[in-house]
Amino acid sequence: DRLFTSYLEVTAKEFNAEGIKTISATSYGDVAKEIVQYANSSKVDLIVMATHGYSKAKKWMFGSVTQKVLYGTEIPVLLIKPASPAISGEFNRILVPVDGSPFSEATLPYAVELVKKTDKEILLLHVCEPPIVPSYGLKPINPTWKKYRDDIWEEKEKMATTYLAEKLDELKKNRIKASSRIVKAQSGEVVK
Repeated sequence: DRLFTSYLEVTAKEFNAEGIKTISATSYGDVAKEIVQYANSSKVDLIVMATHGYSKAKKWMFGSVTQKVLYGTEIPVLLIKPASPAISGEFNRILVPVDGSPFSEATLPYAVELVKKTDKEILLLHVCEPPIVPSYGLKPINPTWKKYRDDIWEEKEKMATTYLAEKLDELKKNRIKASSRIVKAQSGEVVK
């Protein structure tokens, strides 16, 4: 306990010396619950934490602290994979996957806040999932269904294009540098 508390205090002092206001705290109990309670009581704006990358079996047996924190709080959570490359200064482009739902759009204000008053870019990504059409097991799909599938996919792309254009206009009106891409799921083909 004392060793870990000392480690946190030394790390906090190093950050403070660089001009980054840092506070350290140690808590005891269920890790996820303690993180959520501390974040709520301290009125933090963002929780940043690493994922451990446990196997599915270990996650099933013990649960994921990250997952419990993610679903146990209304505070935004930024997840970092431990194997991620070291950050070399600043983020230049932030990928924001959107599908037109309120859930996906809820991420936009946070991305905007990260790039506001900078020349950094938000990249909106919409993935067009392939329409589900009947098939005959291993036999090729009926040609009329293939045409139907292609027509639906084309309509989805048009809707995505219109949606992304509206979102880009909103961002650009607020002087946010932004671009967009549409990708066809499965094929990985970038449409626009």
